[in-house]
Amino acid sequence: MVYLTNPLLHFSESLWAGGDLVLMTNSPASSEEVAHALRELQSREAAYRLGLPQGCPELNEVAAEWALMGLYRASQYLAYRELPEDQLRADLSCPCPAAPDPSVCYSVDLSFRFLPEIVRLARAASGNQLLLECLLLWATDWPLSSVNIPDLTPGPLEPFLGNPGLLTLYIDRIVAGNDQSRLADERVTNAVRTALGGFRELAPVLYDAVHSKIS
Repeated sequence: MVYLTNPLLHFSESLWAGGDLVLMTNSPASSEEVAHALRELQSREAAYRLGLPQGCPELNEVAAEWALMGLYRASQYLAYRELPEDQLRADLSCPCPAAPDPSVCYSVDLSFRFLPEIVRLARAASGNQLLLECLLLWATDWPLSSVNIPDLTPGPLEPFLGNPGLLTLYIDRIVAGNDQSRLADERVTNAVRTALGGFRELAPVLYDAVHSKIS
């Protein structure tokens, strides 16, 4: 099977299938493995898009590759504790080569939407402080992907908030996760209030929170 010769592809497919971290090696992926995994990601993205709100932007391949490789290496550092910290710092401190905009935020989110679970695992493990710091920096920089991560102040929302599809996706995640921390932004509060309408039963705590902010 191709998975046996491409650990990155195995990892990516496992995430998409159920959000599990399945790792076969602690080595970085080769250029051939990356190319194959990205082709599969593009194919899966086309199907995934069909279930998203209308208006989501097009795929940015550079951003998608950066996020996939970052999440893969972060997961390896979580699983293989013997890897050196200086290597971790070098691998995970490289910024996204594309400036945030709706397309970049969407493309990064294809992999980083699994970030909350990896943060949870890193927090549960002892001795992973540097890894956790790197993960939380990503979570701050990419707020679309970090809904429901506790004790986090998200970064600017402007790169994606003006896109109708991504705004809807963001609000849906806030409602589904009952993430009241995201209500610090008035635009988000108003959008959550609109999304809930008069249906308090959908998210009672969040409903009361957004309506308490009406002056």
